[in-house]
Amino acid sequence: MEFSYHQTGEVVQVKICGEVGQENIPELMKQMRLLLTKDFREVVFDLTEVPGITSAMIGKFLMFYKNTAARGIRMRINGVNKGIYGYFQTLRINELFPVEP
Repeated sequence: MEFSYHQTGEVVQVKICGEVGQENIPELMKQMRLLLTKDFREVVFDLTEVPGITSAMIGKFLMFYKNTAARGIRMRINGVNKGIYGYFQTLRINELFPVEP
């Protein structure tokens, strides 16, 4: 898994590449905690290069959303494949924040 981000004004663009397995969750959590130390109004996760998603990864997105929403920060996820998109719809996560293919 690769995790990178850049900030333009009040928007942080986050790019996650590769498979995110159980072994990557600690690094994902570390990177998300680091993001929460930054000053921004919106965060956009790009999952174009993520082939699949685990329940643990979804849990981390939900925790991150809870932390950002409490601070008035908008969150969205872009570039999900059909399988991931369907998973988010089934769990109704797309009702909390935008999830786009």
